[in-house]
Amino acid sequence: MAFCTSFDEPVGGAVVGRGVANWWSRDVDPGAFFAEATSVMPVAGGIARLPHFTHGDVTSSVLGWSAWVGYNTAAPIETIAMLEYLD
Repeated sequence: MAFCTSFDEPVGGAVVGRGVANWWSRDVDPGAFFAEATSVMPVAGGIARLPHFTHGDVTSSVLGWSAWVGYNTAAPIETIAMLEYLD
């Protein structure tokens, strides 16, 4: 019988349930939350406004600024990495 190395459970049938539950809680639940929240509160600036409604000013400021920094640094960092790779 083949064994899955990540969960140490036999592969096949219903025994992959823990993997499906982990995937569901990690990937699908947050997406479903944001889809529901944006349909109930259709406001601009979701990455900062939704945390403002649920967690307050400080959390929304931190998330908004970190998103802004990430958006503005991702493309230059990828460009530098690509240019170094091509050399």
